[in-house]
Amino acid sequence: MATGRRVELGRLWDLGRVVGALVIALVVIDGAFRAAFGPDPAFLERRARLSTTEFDRIGRRVASAELHLFADRAQSAAKLVLMAGLSTARVDVDAPLLSKQLCGHHRVLNIGSSGLTFRELQYYLGTLDRTRLRPSVLVLGLHPAWLYGYTSPDAGPANMSELFRFAAAGRDGFKSLARRGLWAGANYIGIHNALTNPFLGVRARLAEAFHLSTDEVFAPTDPDPWSSSIDYPLPRASEAALAAQIANWERAGWFDAARLVPSNPEILAAHQLGSIMPRIADTIVVVLMPEAAAFRVRTPTATVALLRDALENGAPLEWLDLRDAIPDSLFYDNVHLRAGGREQFTKLLAKKIPGQVHCETATE
Repeated sequence: MATGRRVELGRLWDLGRVVGALVIALVVIDGAFRAAFGPDPAFLERRARLSTTEFDRIGRRVASAELHLFADRAQSAAKLVLMAGLSTARVDVDAPLLSKQLCGHHRVLNIGSSGLTFRELQYYLGTLDRTRLRPSVLVLGLHPAWLYGYTSPDAGPANMSELFRFAAAGRDGFKSLARRGLWAGANYIGIHNALTNPFLGVRARLAEAFHLSTDEVFAPTDPDPWSSSIDYPLPRASEAALAAQIANWERAGWFDAARLVPSNPEILAAHQLGSIMPRIADTIVVVLMPEAAAFRVRTPTATVALLRDALENGAPLEWLDLRDAIPDSLFYDNVHLRAGGREQFTKLLAKKIPGQVHCETATE
């Protein structure tokens, strides 16, 4: 029996040495990359809530759309409407239906992502830096409450070297197995980014040096970039869940007027976003996305005015305030629409986009 235990412990020791060697190798690679190329590019620096996985997913979708359009003359002749934003842009707008509502004269590419802040949106729109796509219209789906900022738990490490030091120091009770699991669960984005940022940073630097386009930087592996998934086919969430969602946002710092100061990183990110948008498209439509009444009343009118001031520092913008356009019964939670609400909002949006031909007879 003792011999069996020794064999088992020996195997664990061998496995530990392999894992340790791998971690050390990653740290060495990280250090070599940072020495050769300098710090990670600013848009790849891991900040709170930024996901390199989501950045890469959007990049692959843009690259796939670019490949499709430039490979097919019939498709490239159609004008492009780019729908951008965070989860509500992704969930609440049906791209194929919107294209039909615009008489098929436009292809609609929805690159809605996930998140709760303007810093996330600015980060994910960085995937457009190298694209050859030039949308005729950029539709940007926003919520004024993002200006408050979102206070997340301990942000975790920014690169592999820091991850190694973070673990070795036993920070936050890391030596406790239970706490280690909780820490990893709460900081999975930071851990992932710590492992991937150096490699993505090198890719970005090479793209900049060799003037590569998006489809040469990101793998165009999205088989249908024009599609839209329905994320919330469920009935409306319970009243308890809806109240808990509002309470969670409040704990994270939303609705705190003291945060709406010029130095707020979210206001600065919105200002920078206003400078970026004219480089993306000729016509820019800012849509204040639908919100359930319980959420909408928590955001004062002054926040909308502050958002206008932050964004309107480049090209002129068209504004559509559609926060109260959809009844609460068609929401899943306080911001995401169910399938029926998504269809109703998409058709409404098609009618509201300035200067576009809308087909009243368009059907699914």
